[in-house]
Amino acid sequence: LLLIRVGLKTSTLALLGGFLGRKFLPKNIIAEFKYLYERVDFKEVYKYANDLLQYENGQMICSAIFDRSLERPATIWQIKKVIRRVLSKQKRYGKLKTQTLGLYHFLYFFRSKVQRKFGFFNQAGKRLHSGGKIITVIGCDGSGKSTISRELRQWLSWKIDTHELYLGTGDGSIGLPFKLLKFLASRNGRRRTKLQAVSSAKMQSIPKKSVIRDLGSGFLGLSIANERFRKTLKANRMRINGGLVITDRYPQNQFIGIYDGPRINGTNGHNSRVREFFARREQAKYQSMTELVPDFVVKLHVPVEVALSRKPDHNVDQIRSKAQITRQLQFSGAEIIDINAAKPLDDVIKSVKKGVWESL
Repeated sequence: LLLIRVGLKTSTLALLGGFLGRKFLPKNIIAEFKYLYERVDFKEVYKYANDLLQYENGQMICSAIFDRSLERPATIWQIKKVIRRVLSKQKRYGKLKTQTLGLYHFLYFFRSKVQRKFGFFNQAGKRLHSGGKIITVIGCDGSGKSTISRELRQWLSWKIDTHELYLGTGDGSIGLPFKLLKFLASRNGRRRTKLQAVSSAKMQSIPKKSVIRDLGSGFLGLSIANERFRKTLKANRMRINGGLVITDRYPQNQFIGIYDGPRINGTNGHNSRVREFFARREQAKYQSMTELVPDFVVKLHVPVEVALSRKPDHNVDQIRSKAQITRQLQFSGAEIIDINAAKPLDDVIKSVKKGVWESL
């Protein structure tokens, strides 16, 4: 079967290179052939080849195996002839269309190779026959979301088309509108660059009924919602295309003002048409995002004291609230796995990989 596969997949162009002295077979194919050669029962191979390919064709295949001549281009050329003869009645296309499709596929894969080399977005590995999936990692600050997301991407991307997206607004990749707002905030004297700083200290110093304050909060909240919506749509497109998407965090609309949820309170203790205007549009965005439910959710649970030991500069009340919200968050239709993230990192990674692999 390995030889038949090689005969089907090795192109005529590659064989011509072989006749010129070039390596025309991948190292993993050579290694697999050597591995099998040391372990097979040649009598069974001989019988199977004759049953599958008829006597004359089976003889030719077996001689290539017994002589260990797989690396000779002439041998593969003969195997290709056998395959064409045996499978001639199963061909879907005529010779002209076959050559046309072959040229198309050659140009397509050449373009893909160029795109990967120069860093353009393109399929980076095999895709699942069952369809793509969004795998989300959530937890309070200090639970290890970024570390686990990175480990999953490195592990799965070895063979599978895998992408990683940051759906928060802190240290990860953010879009131009939010970058502009953060820049303007820094120009007004705010030194902190995280999201919490953008909307806190100096905003609070402006009177609550200030239209300027409501406009600033509204534009910031809606900009963040649009940015998350764009990334969520991107993740869903990748899933539709058959790839795996690992997301650090995921938008939710069950809790306002915390944990990647809506930020704008419609009233905030006073009547404001401006605030209500932005709040309605923000809520609509988050509702659209939450309708794109992830397939698998990894909840990282960690005691507050452990989280604080990892993030000593964070607010204890906020960490405690996020830890409670992690337990309460629901993702309708998603498979959820709860992980004790206070364990040693190797154990946590092993548990997460086991759950993810079983879901695939």
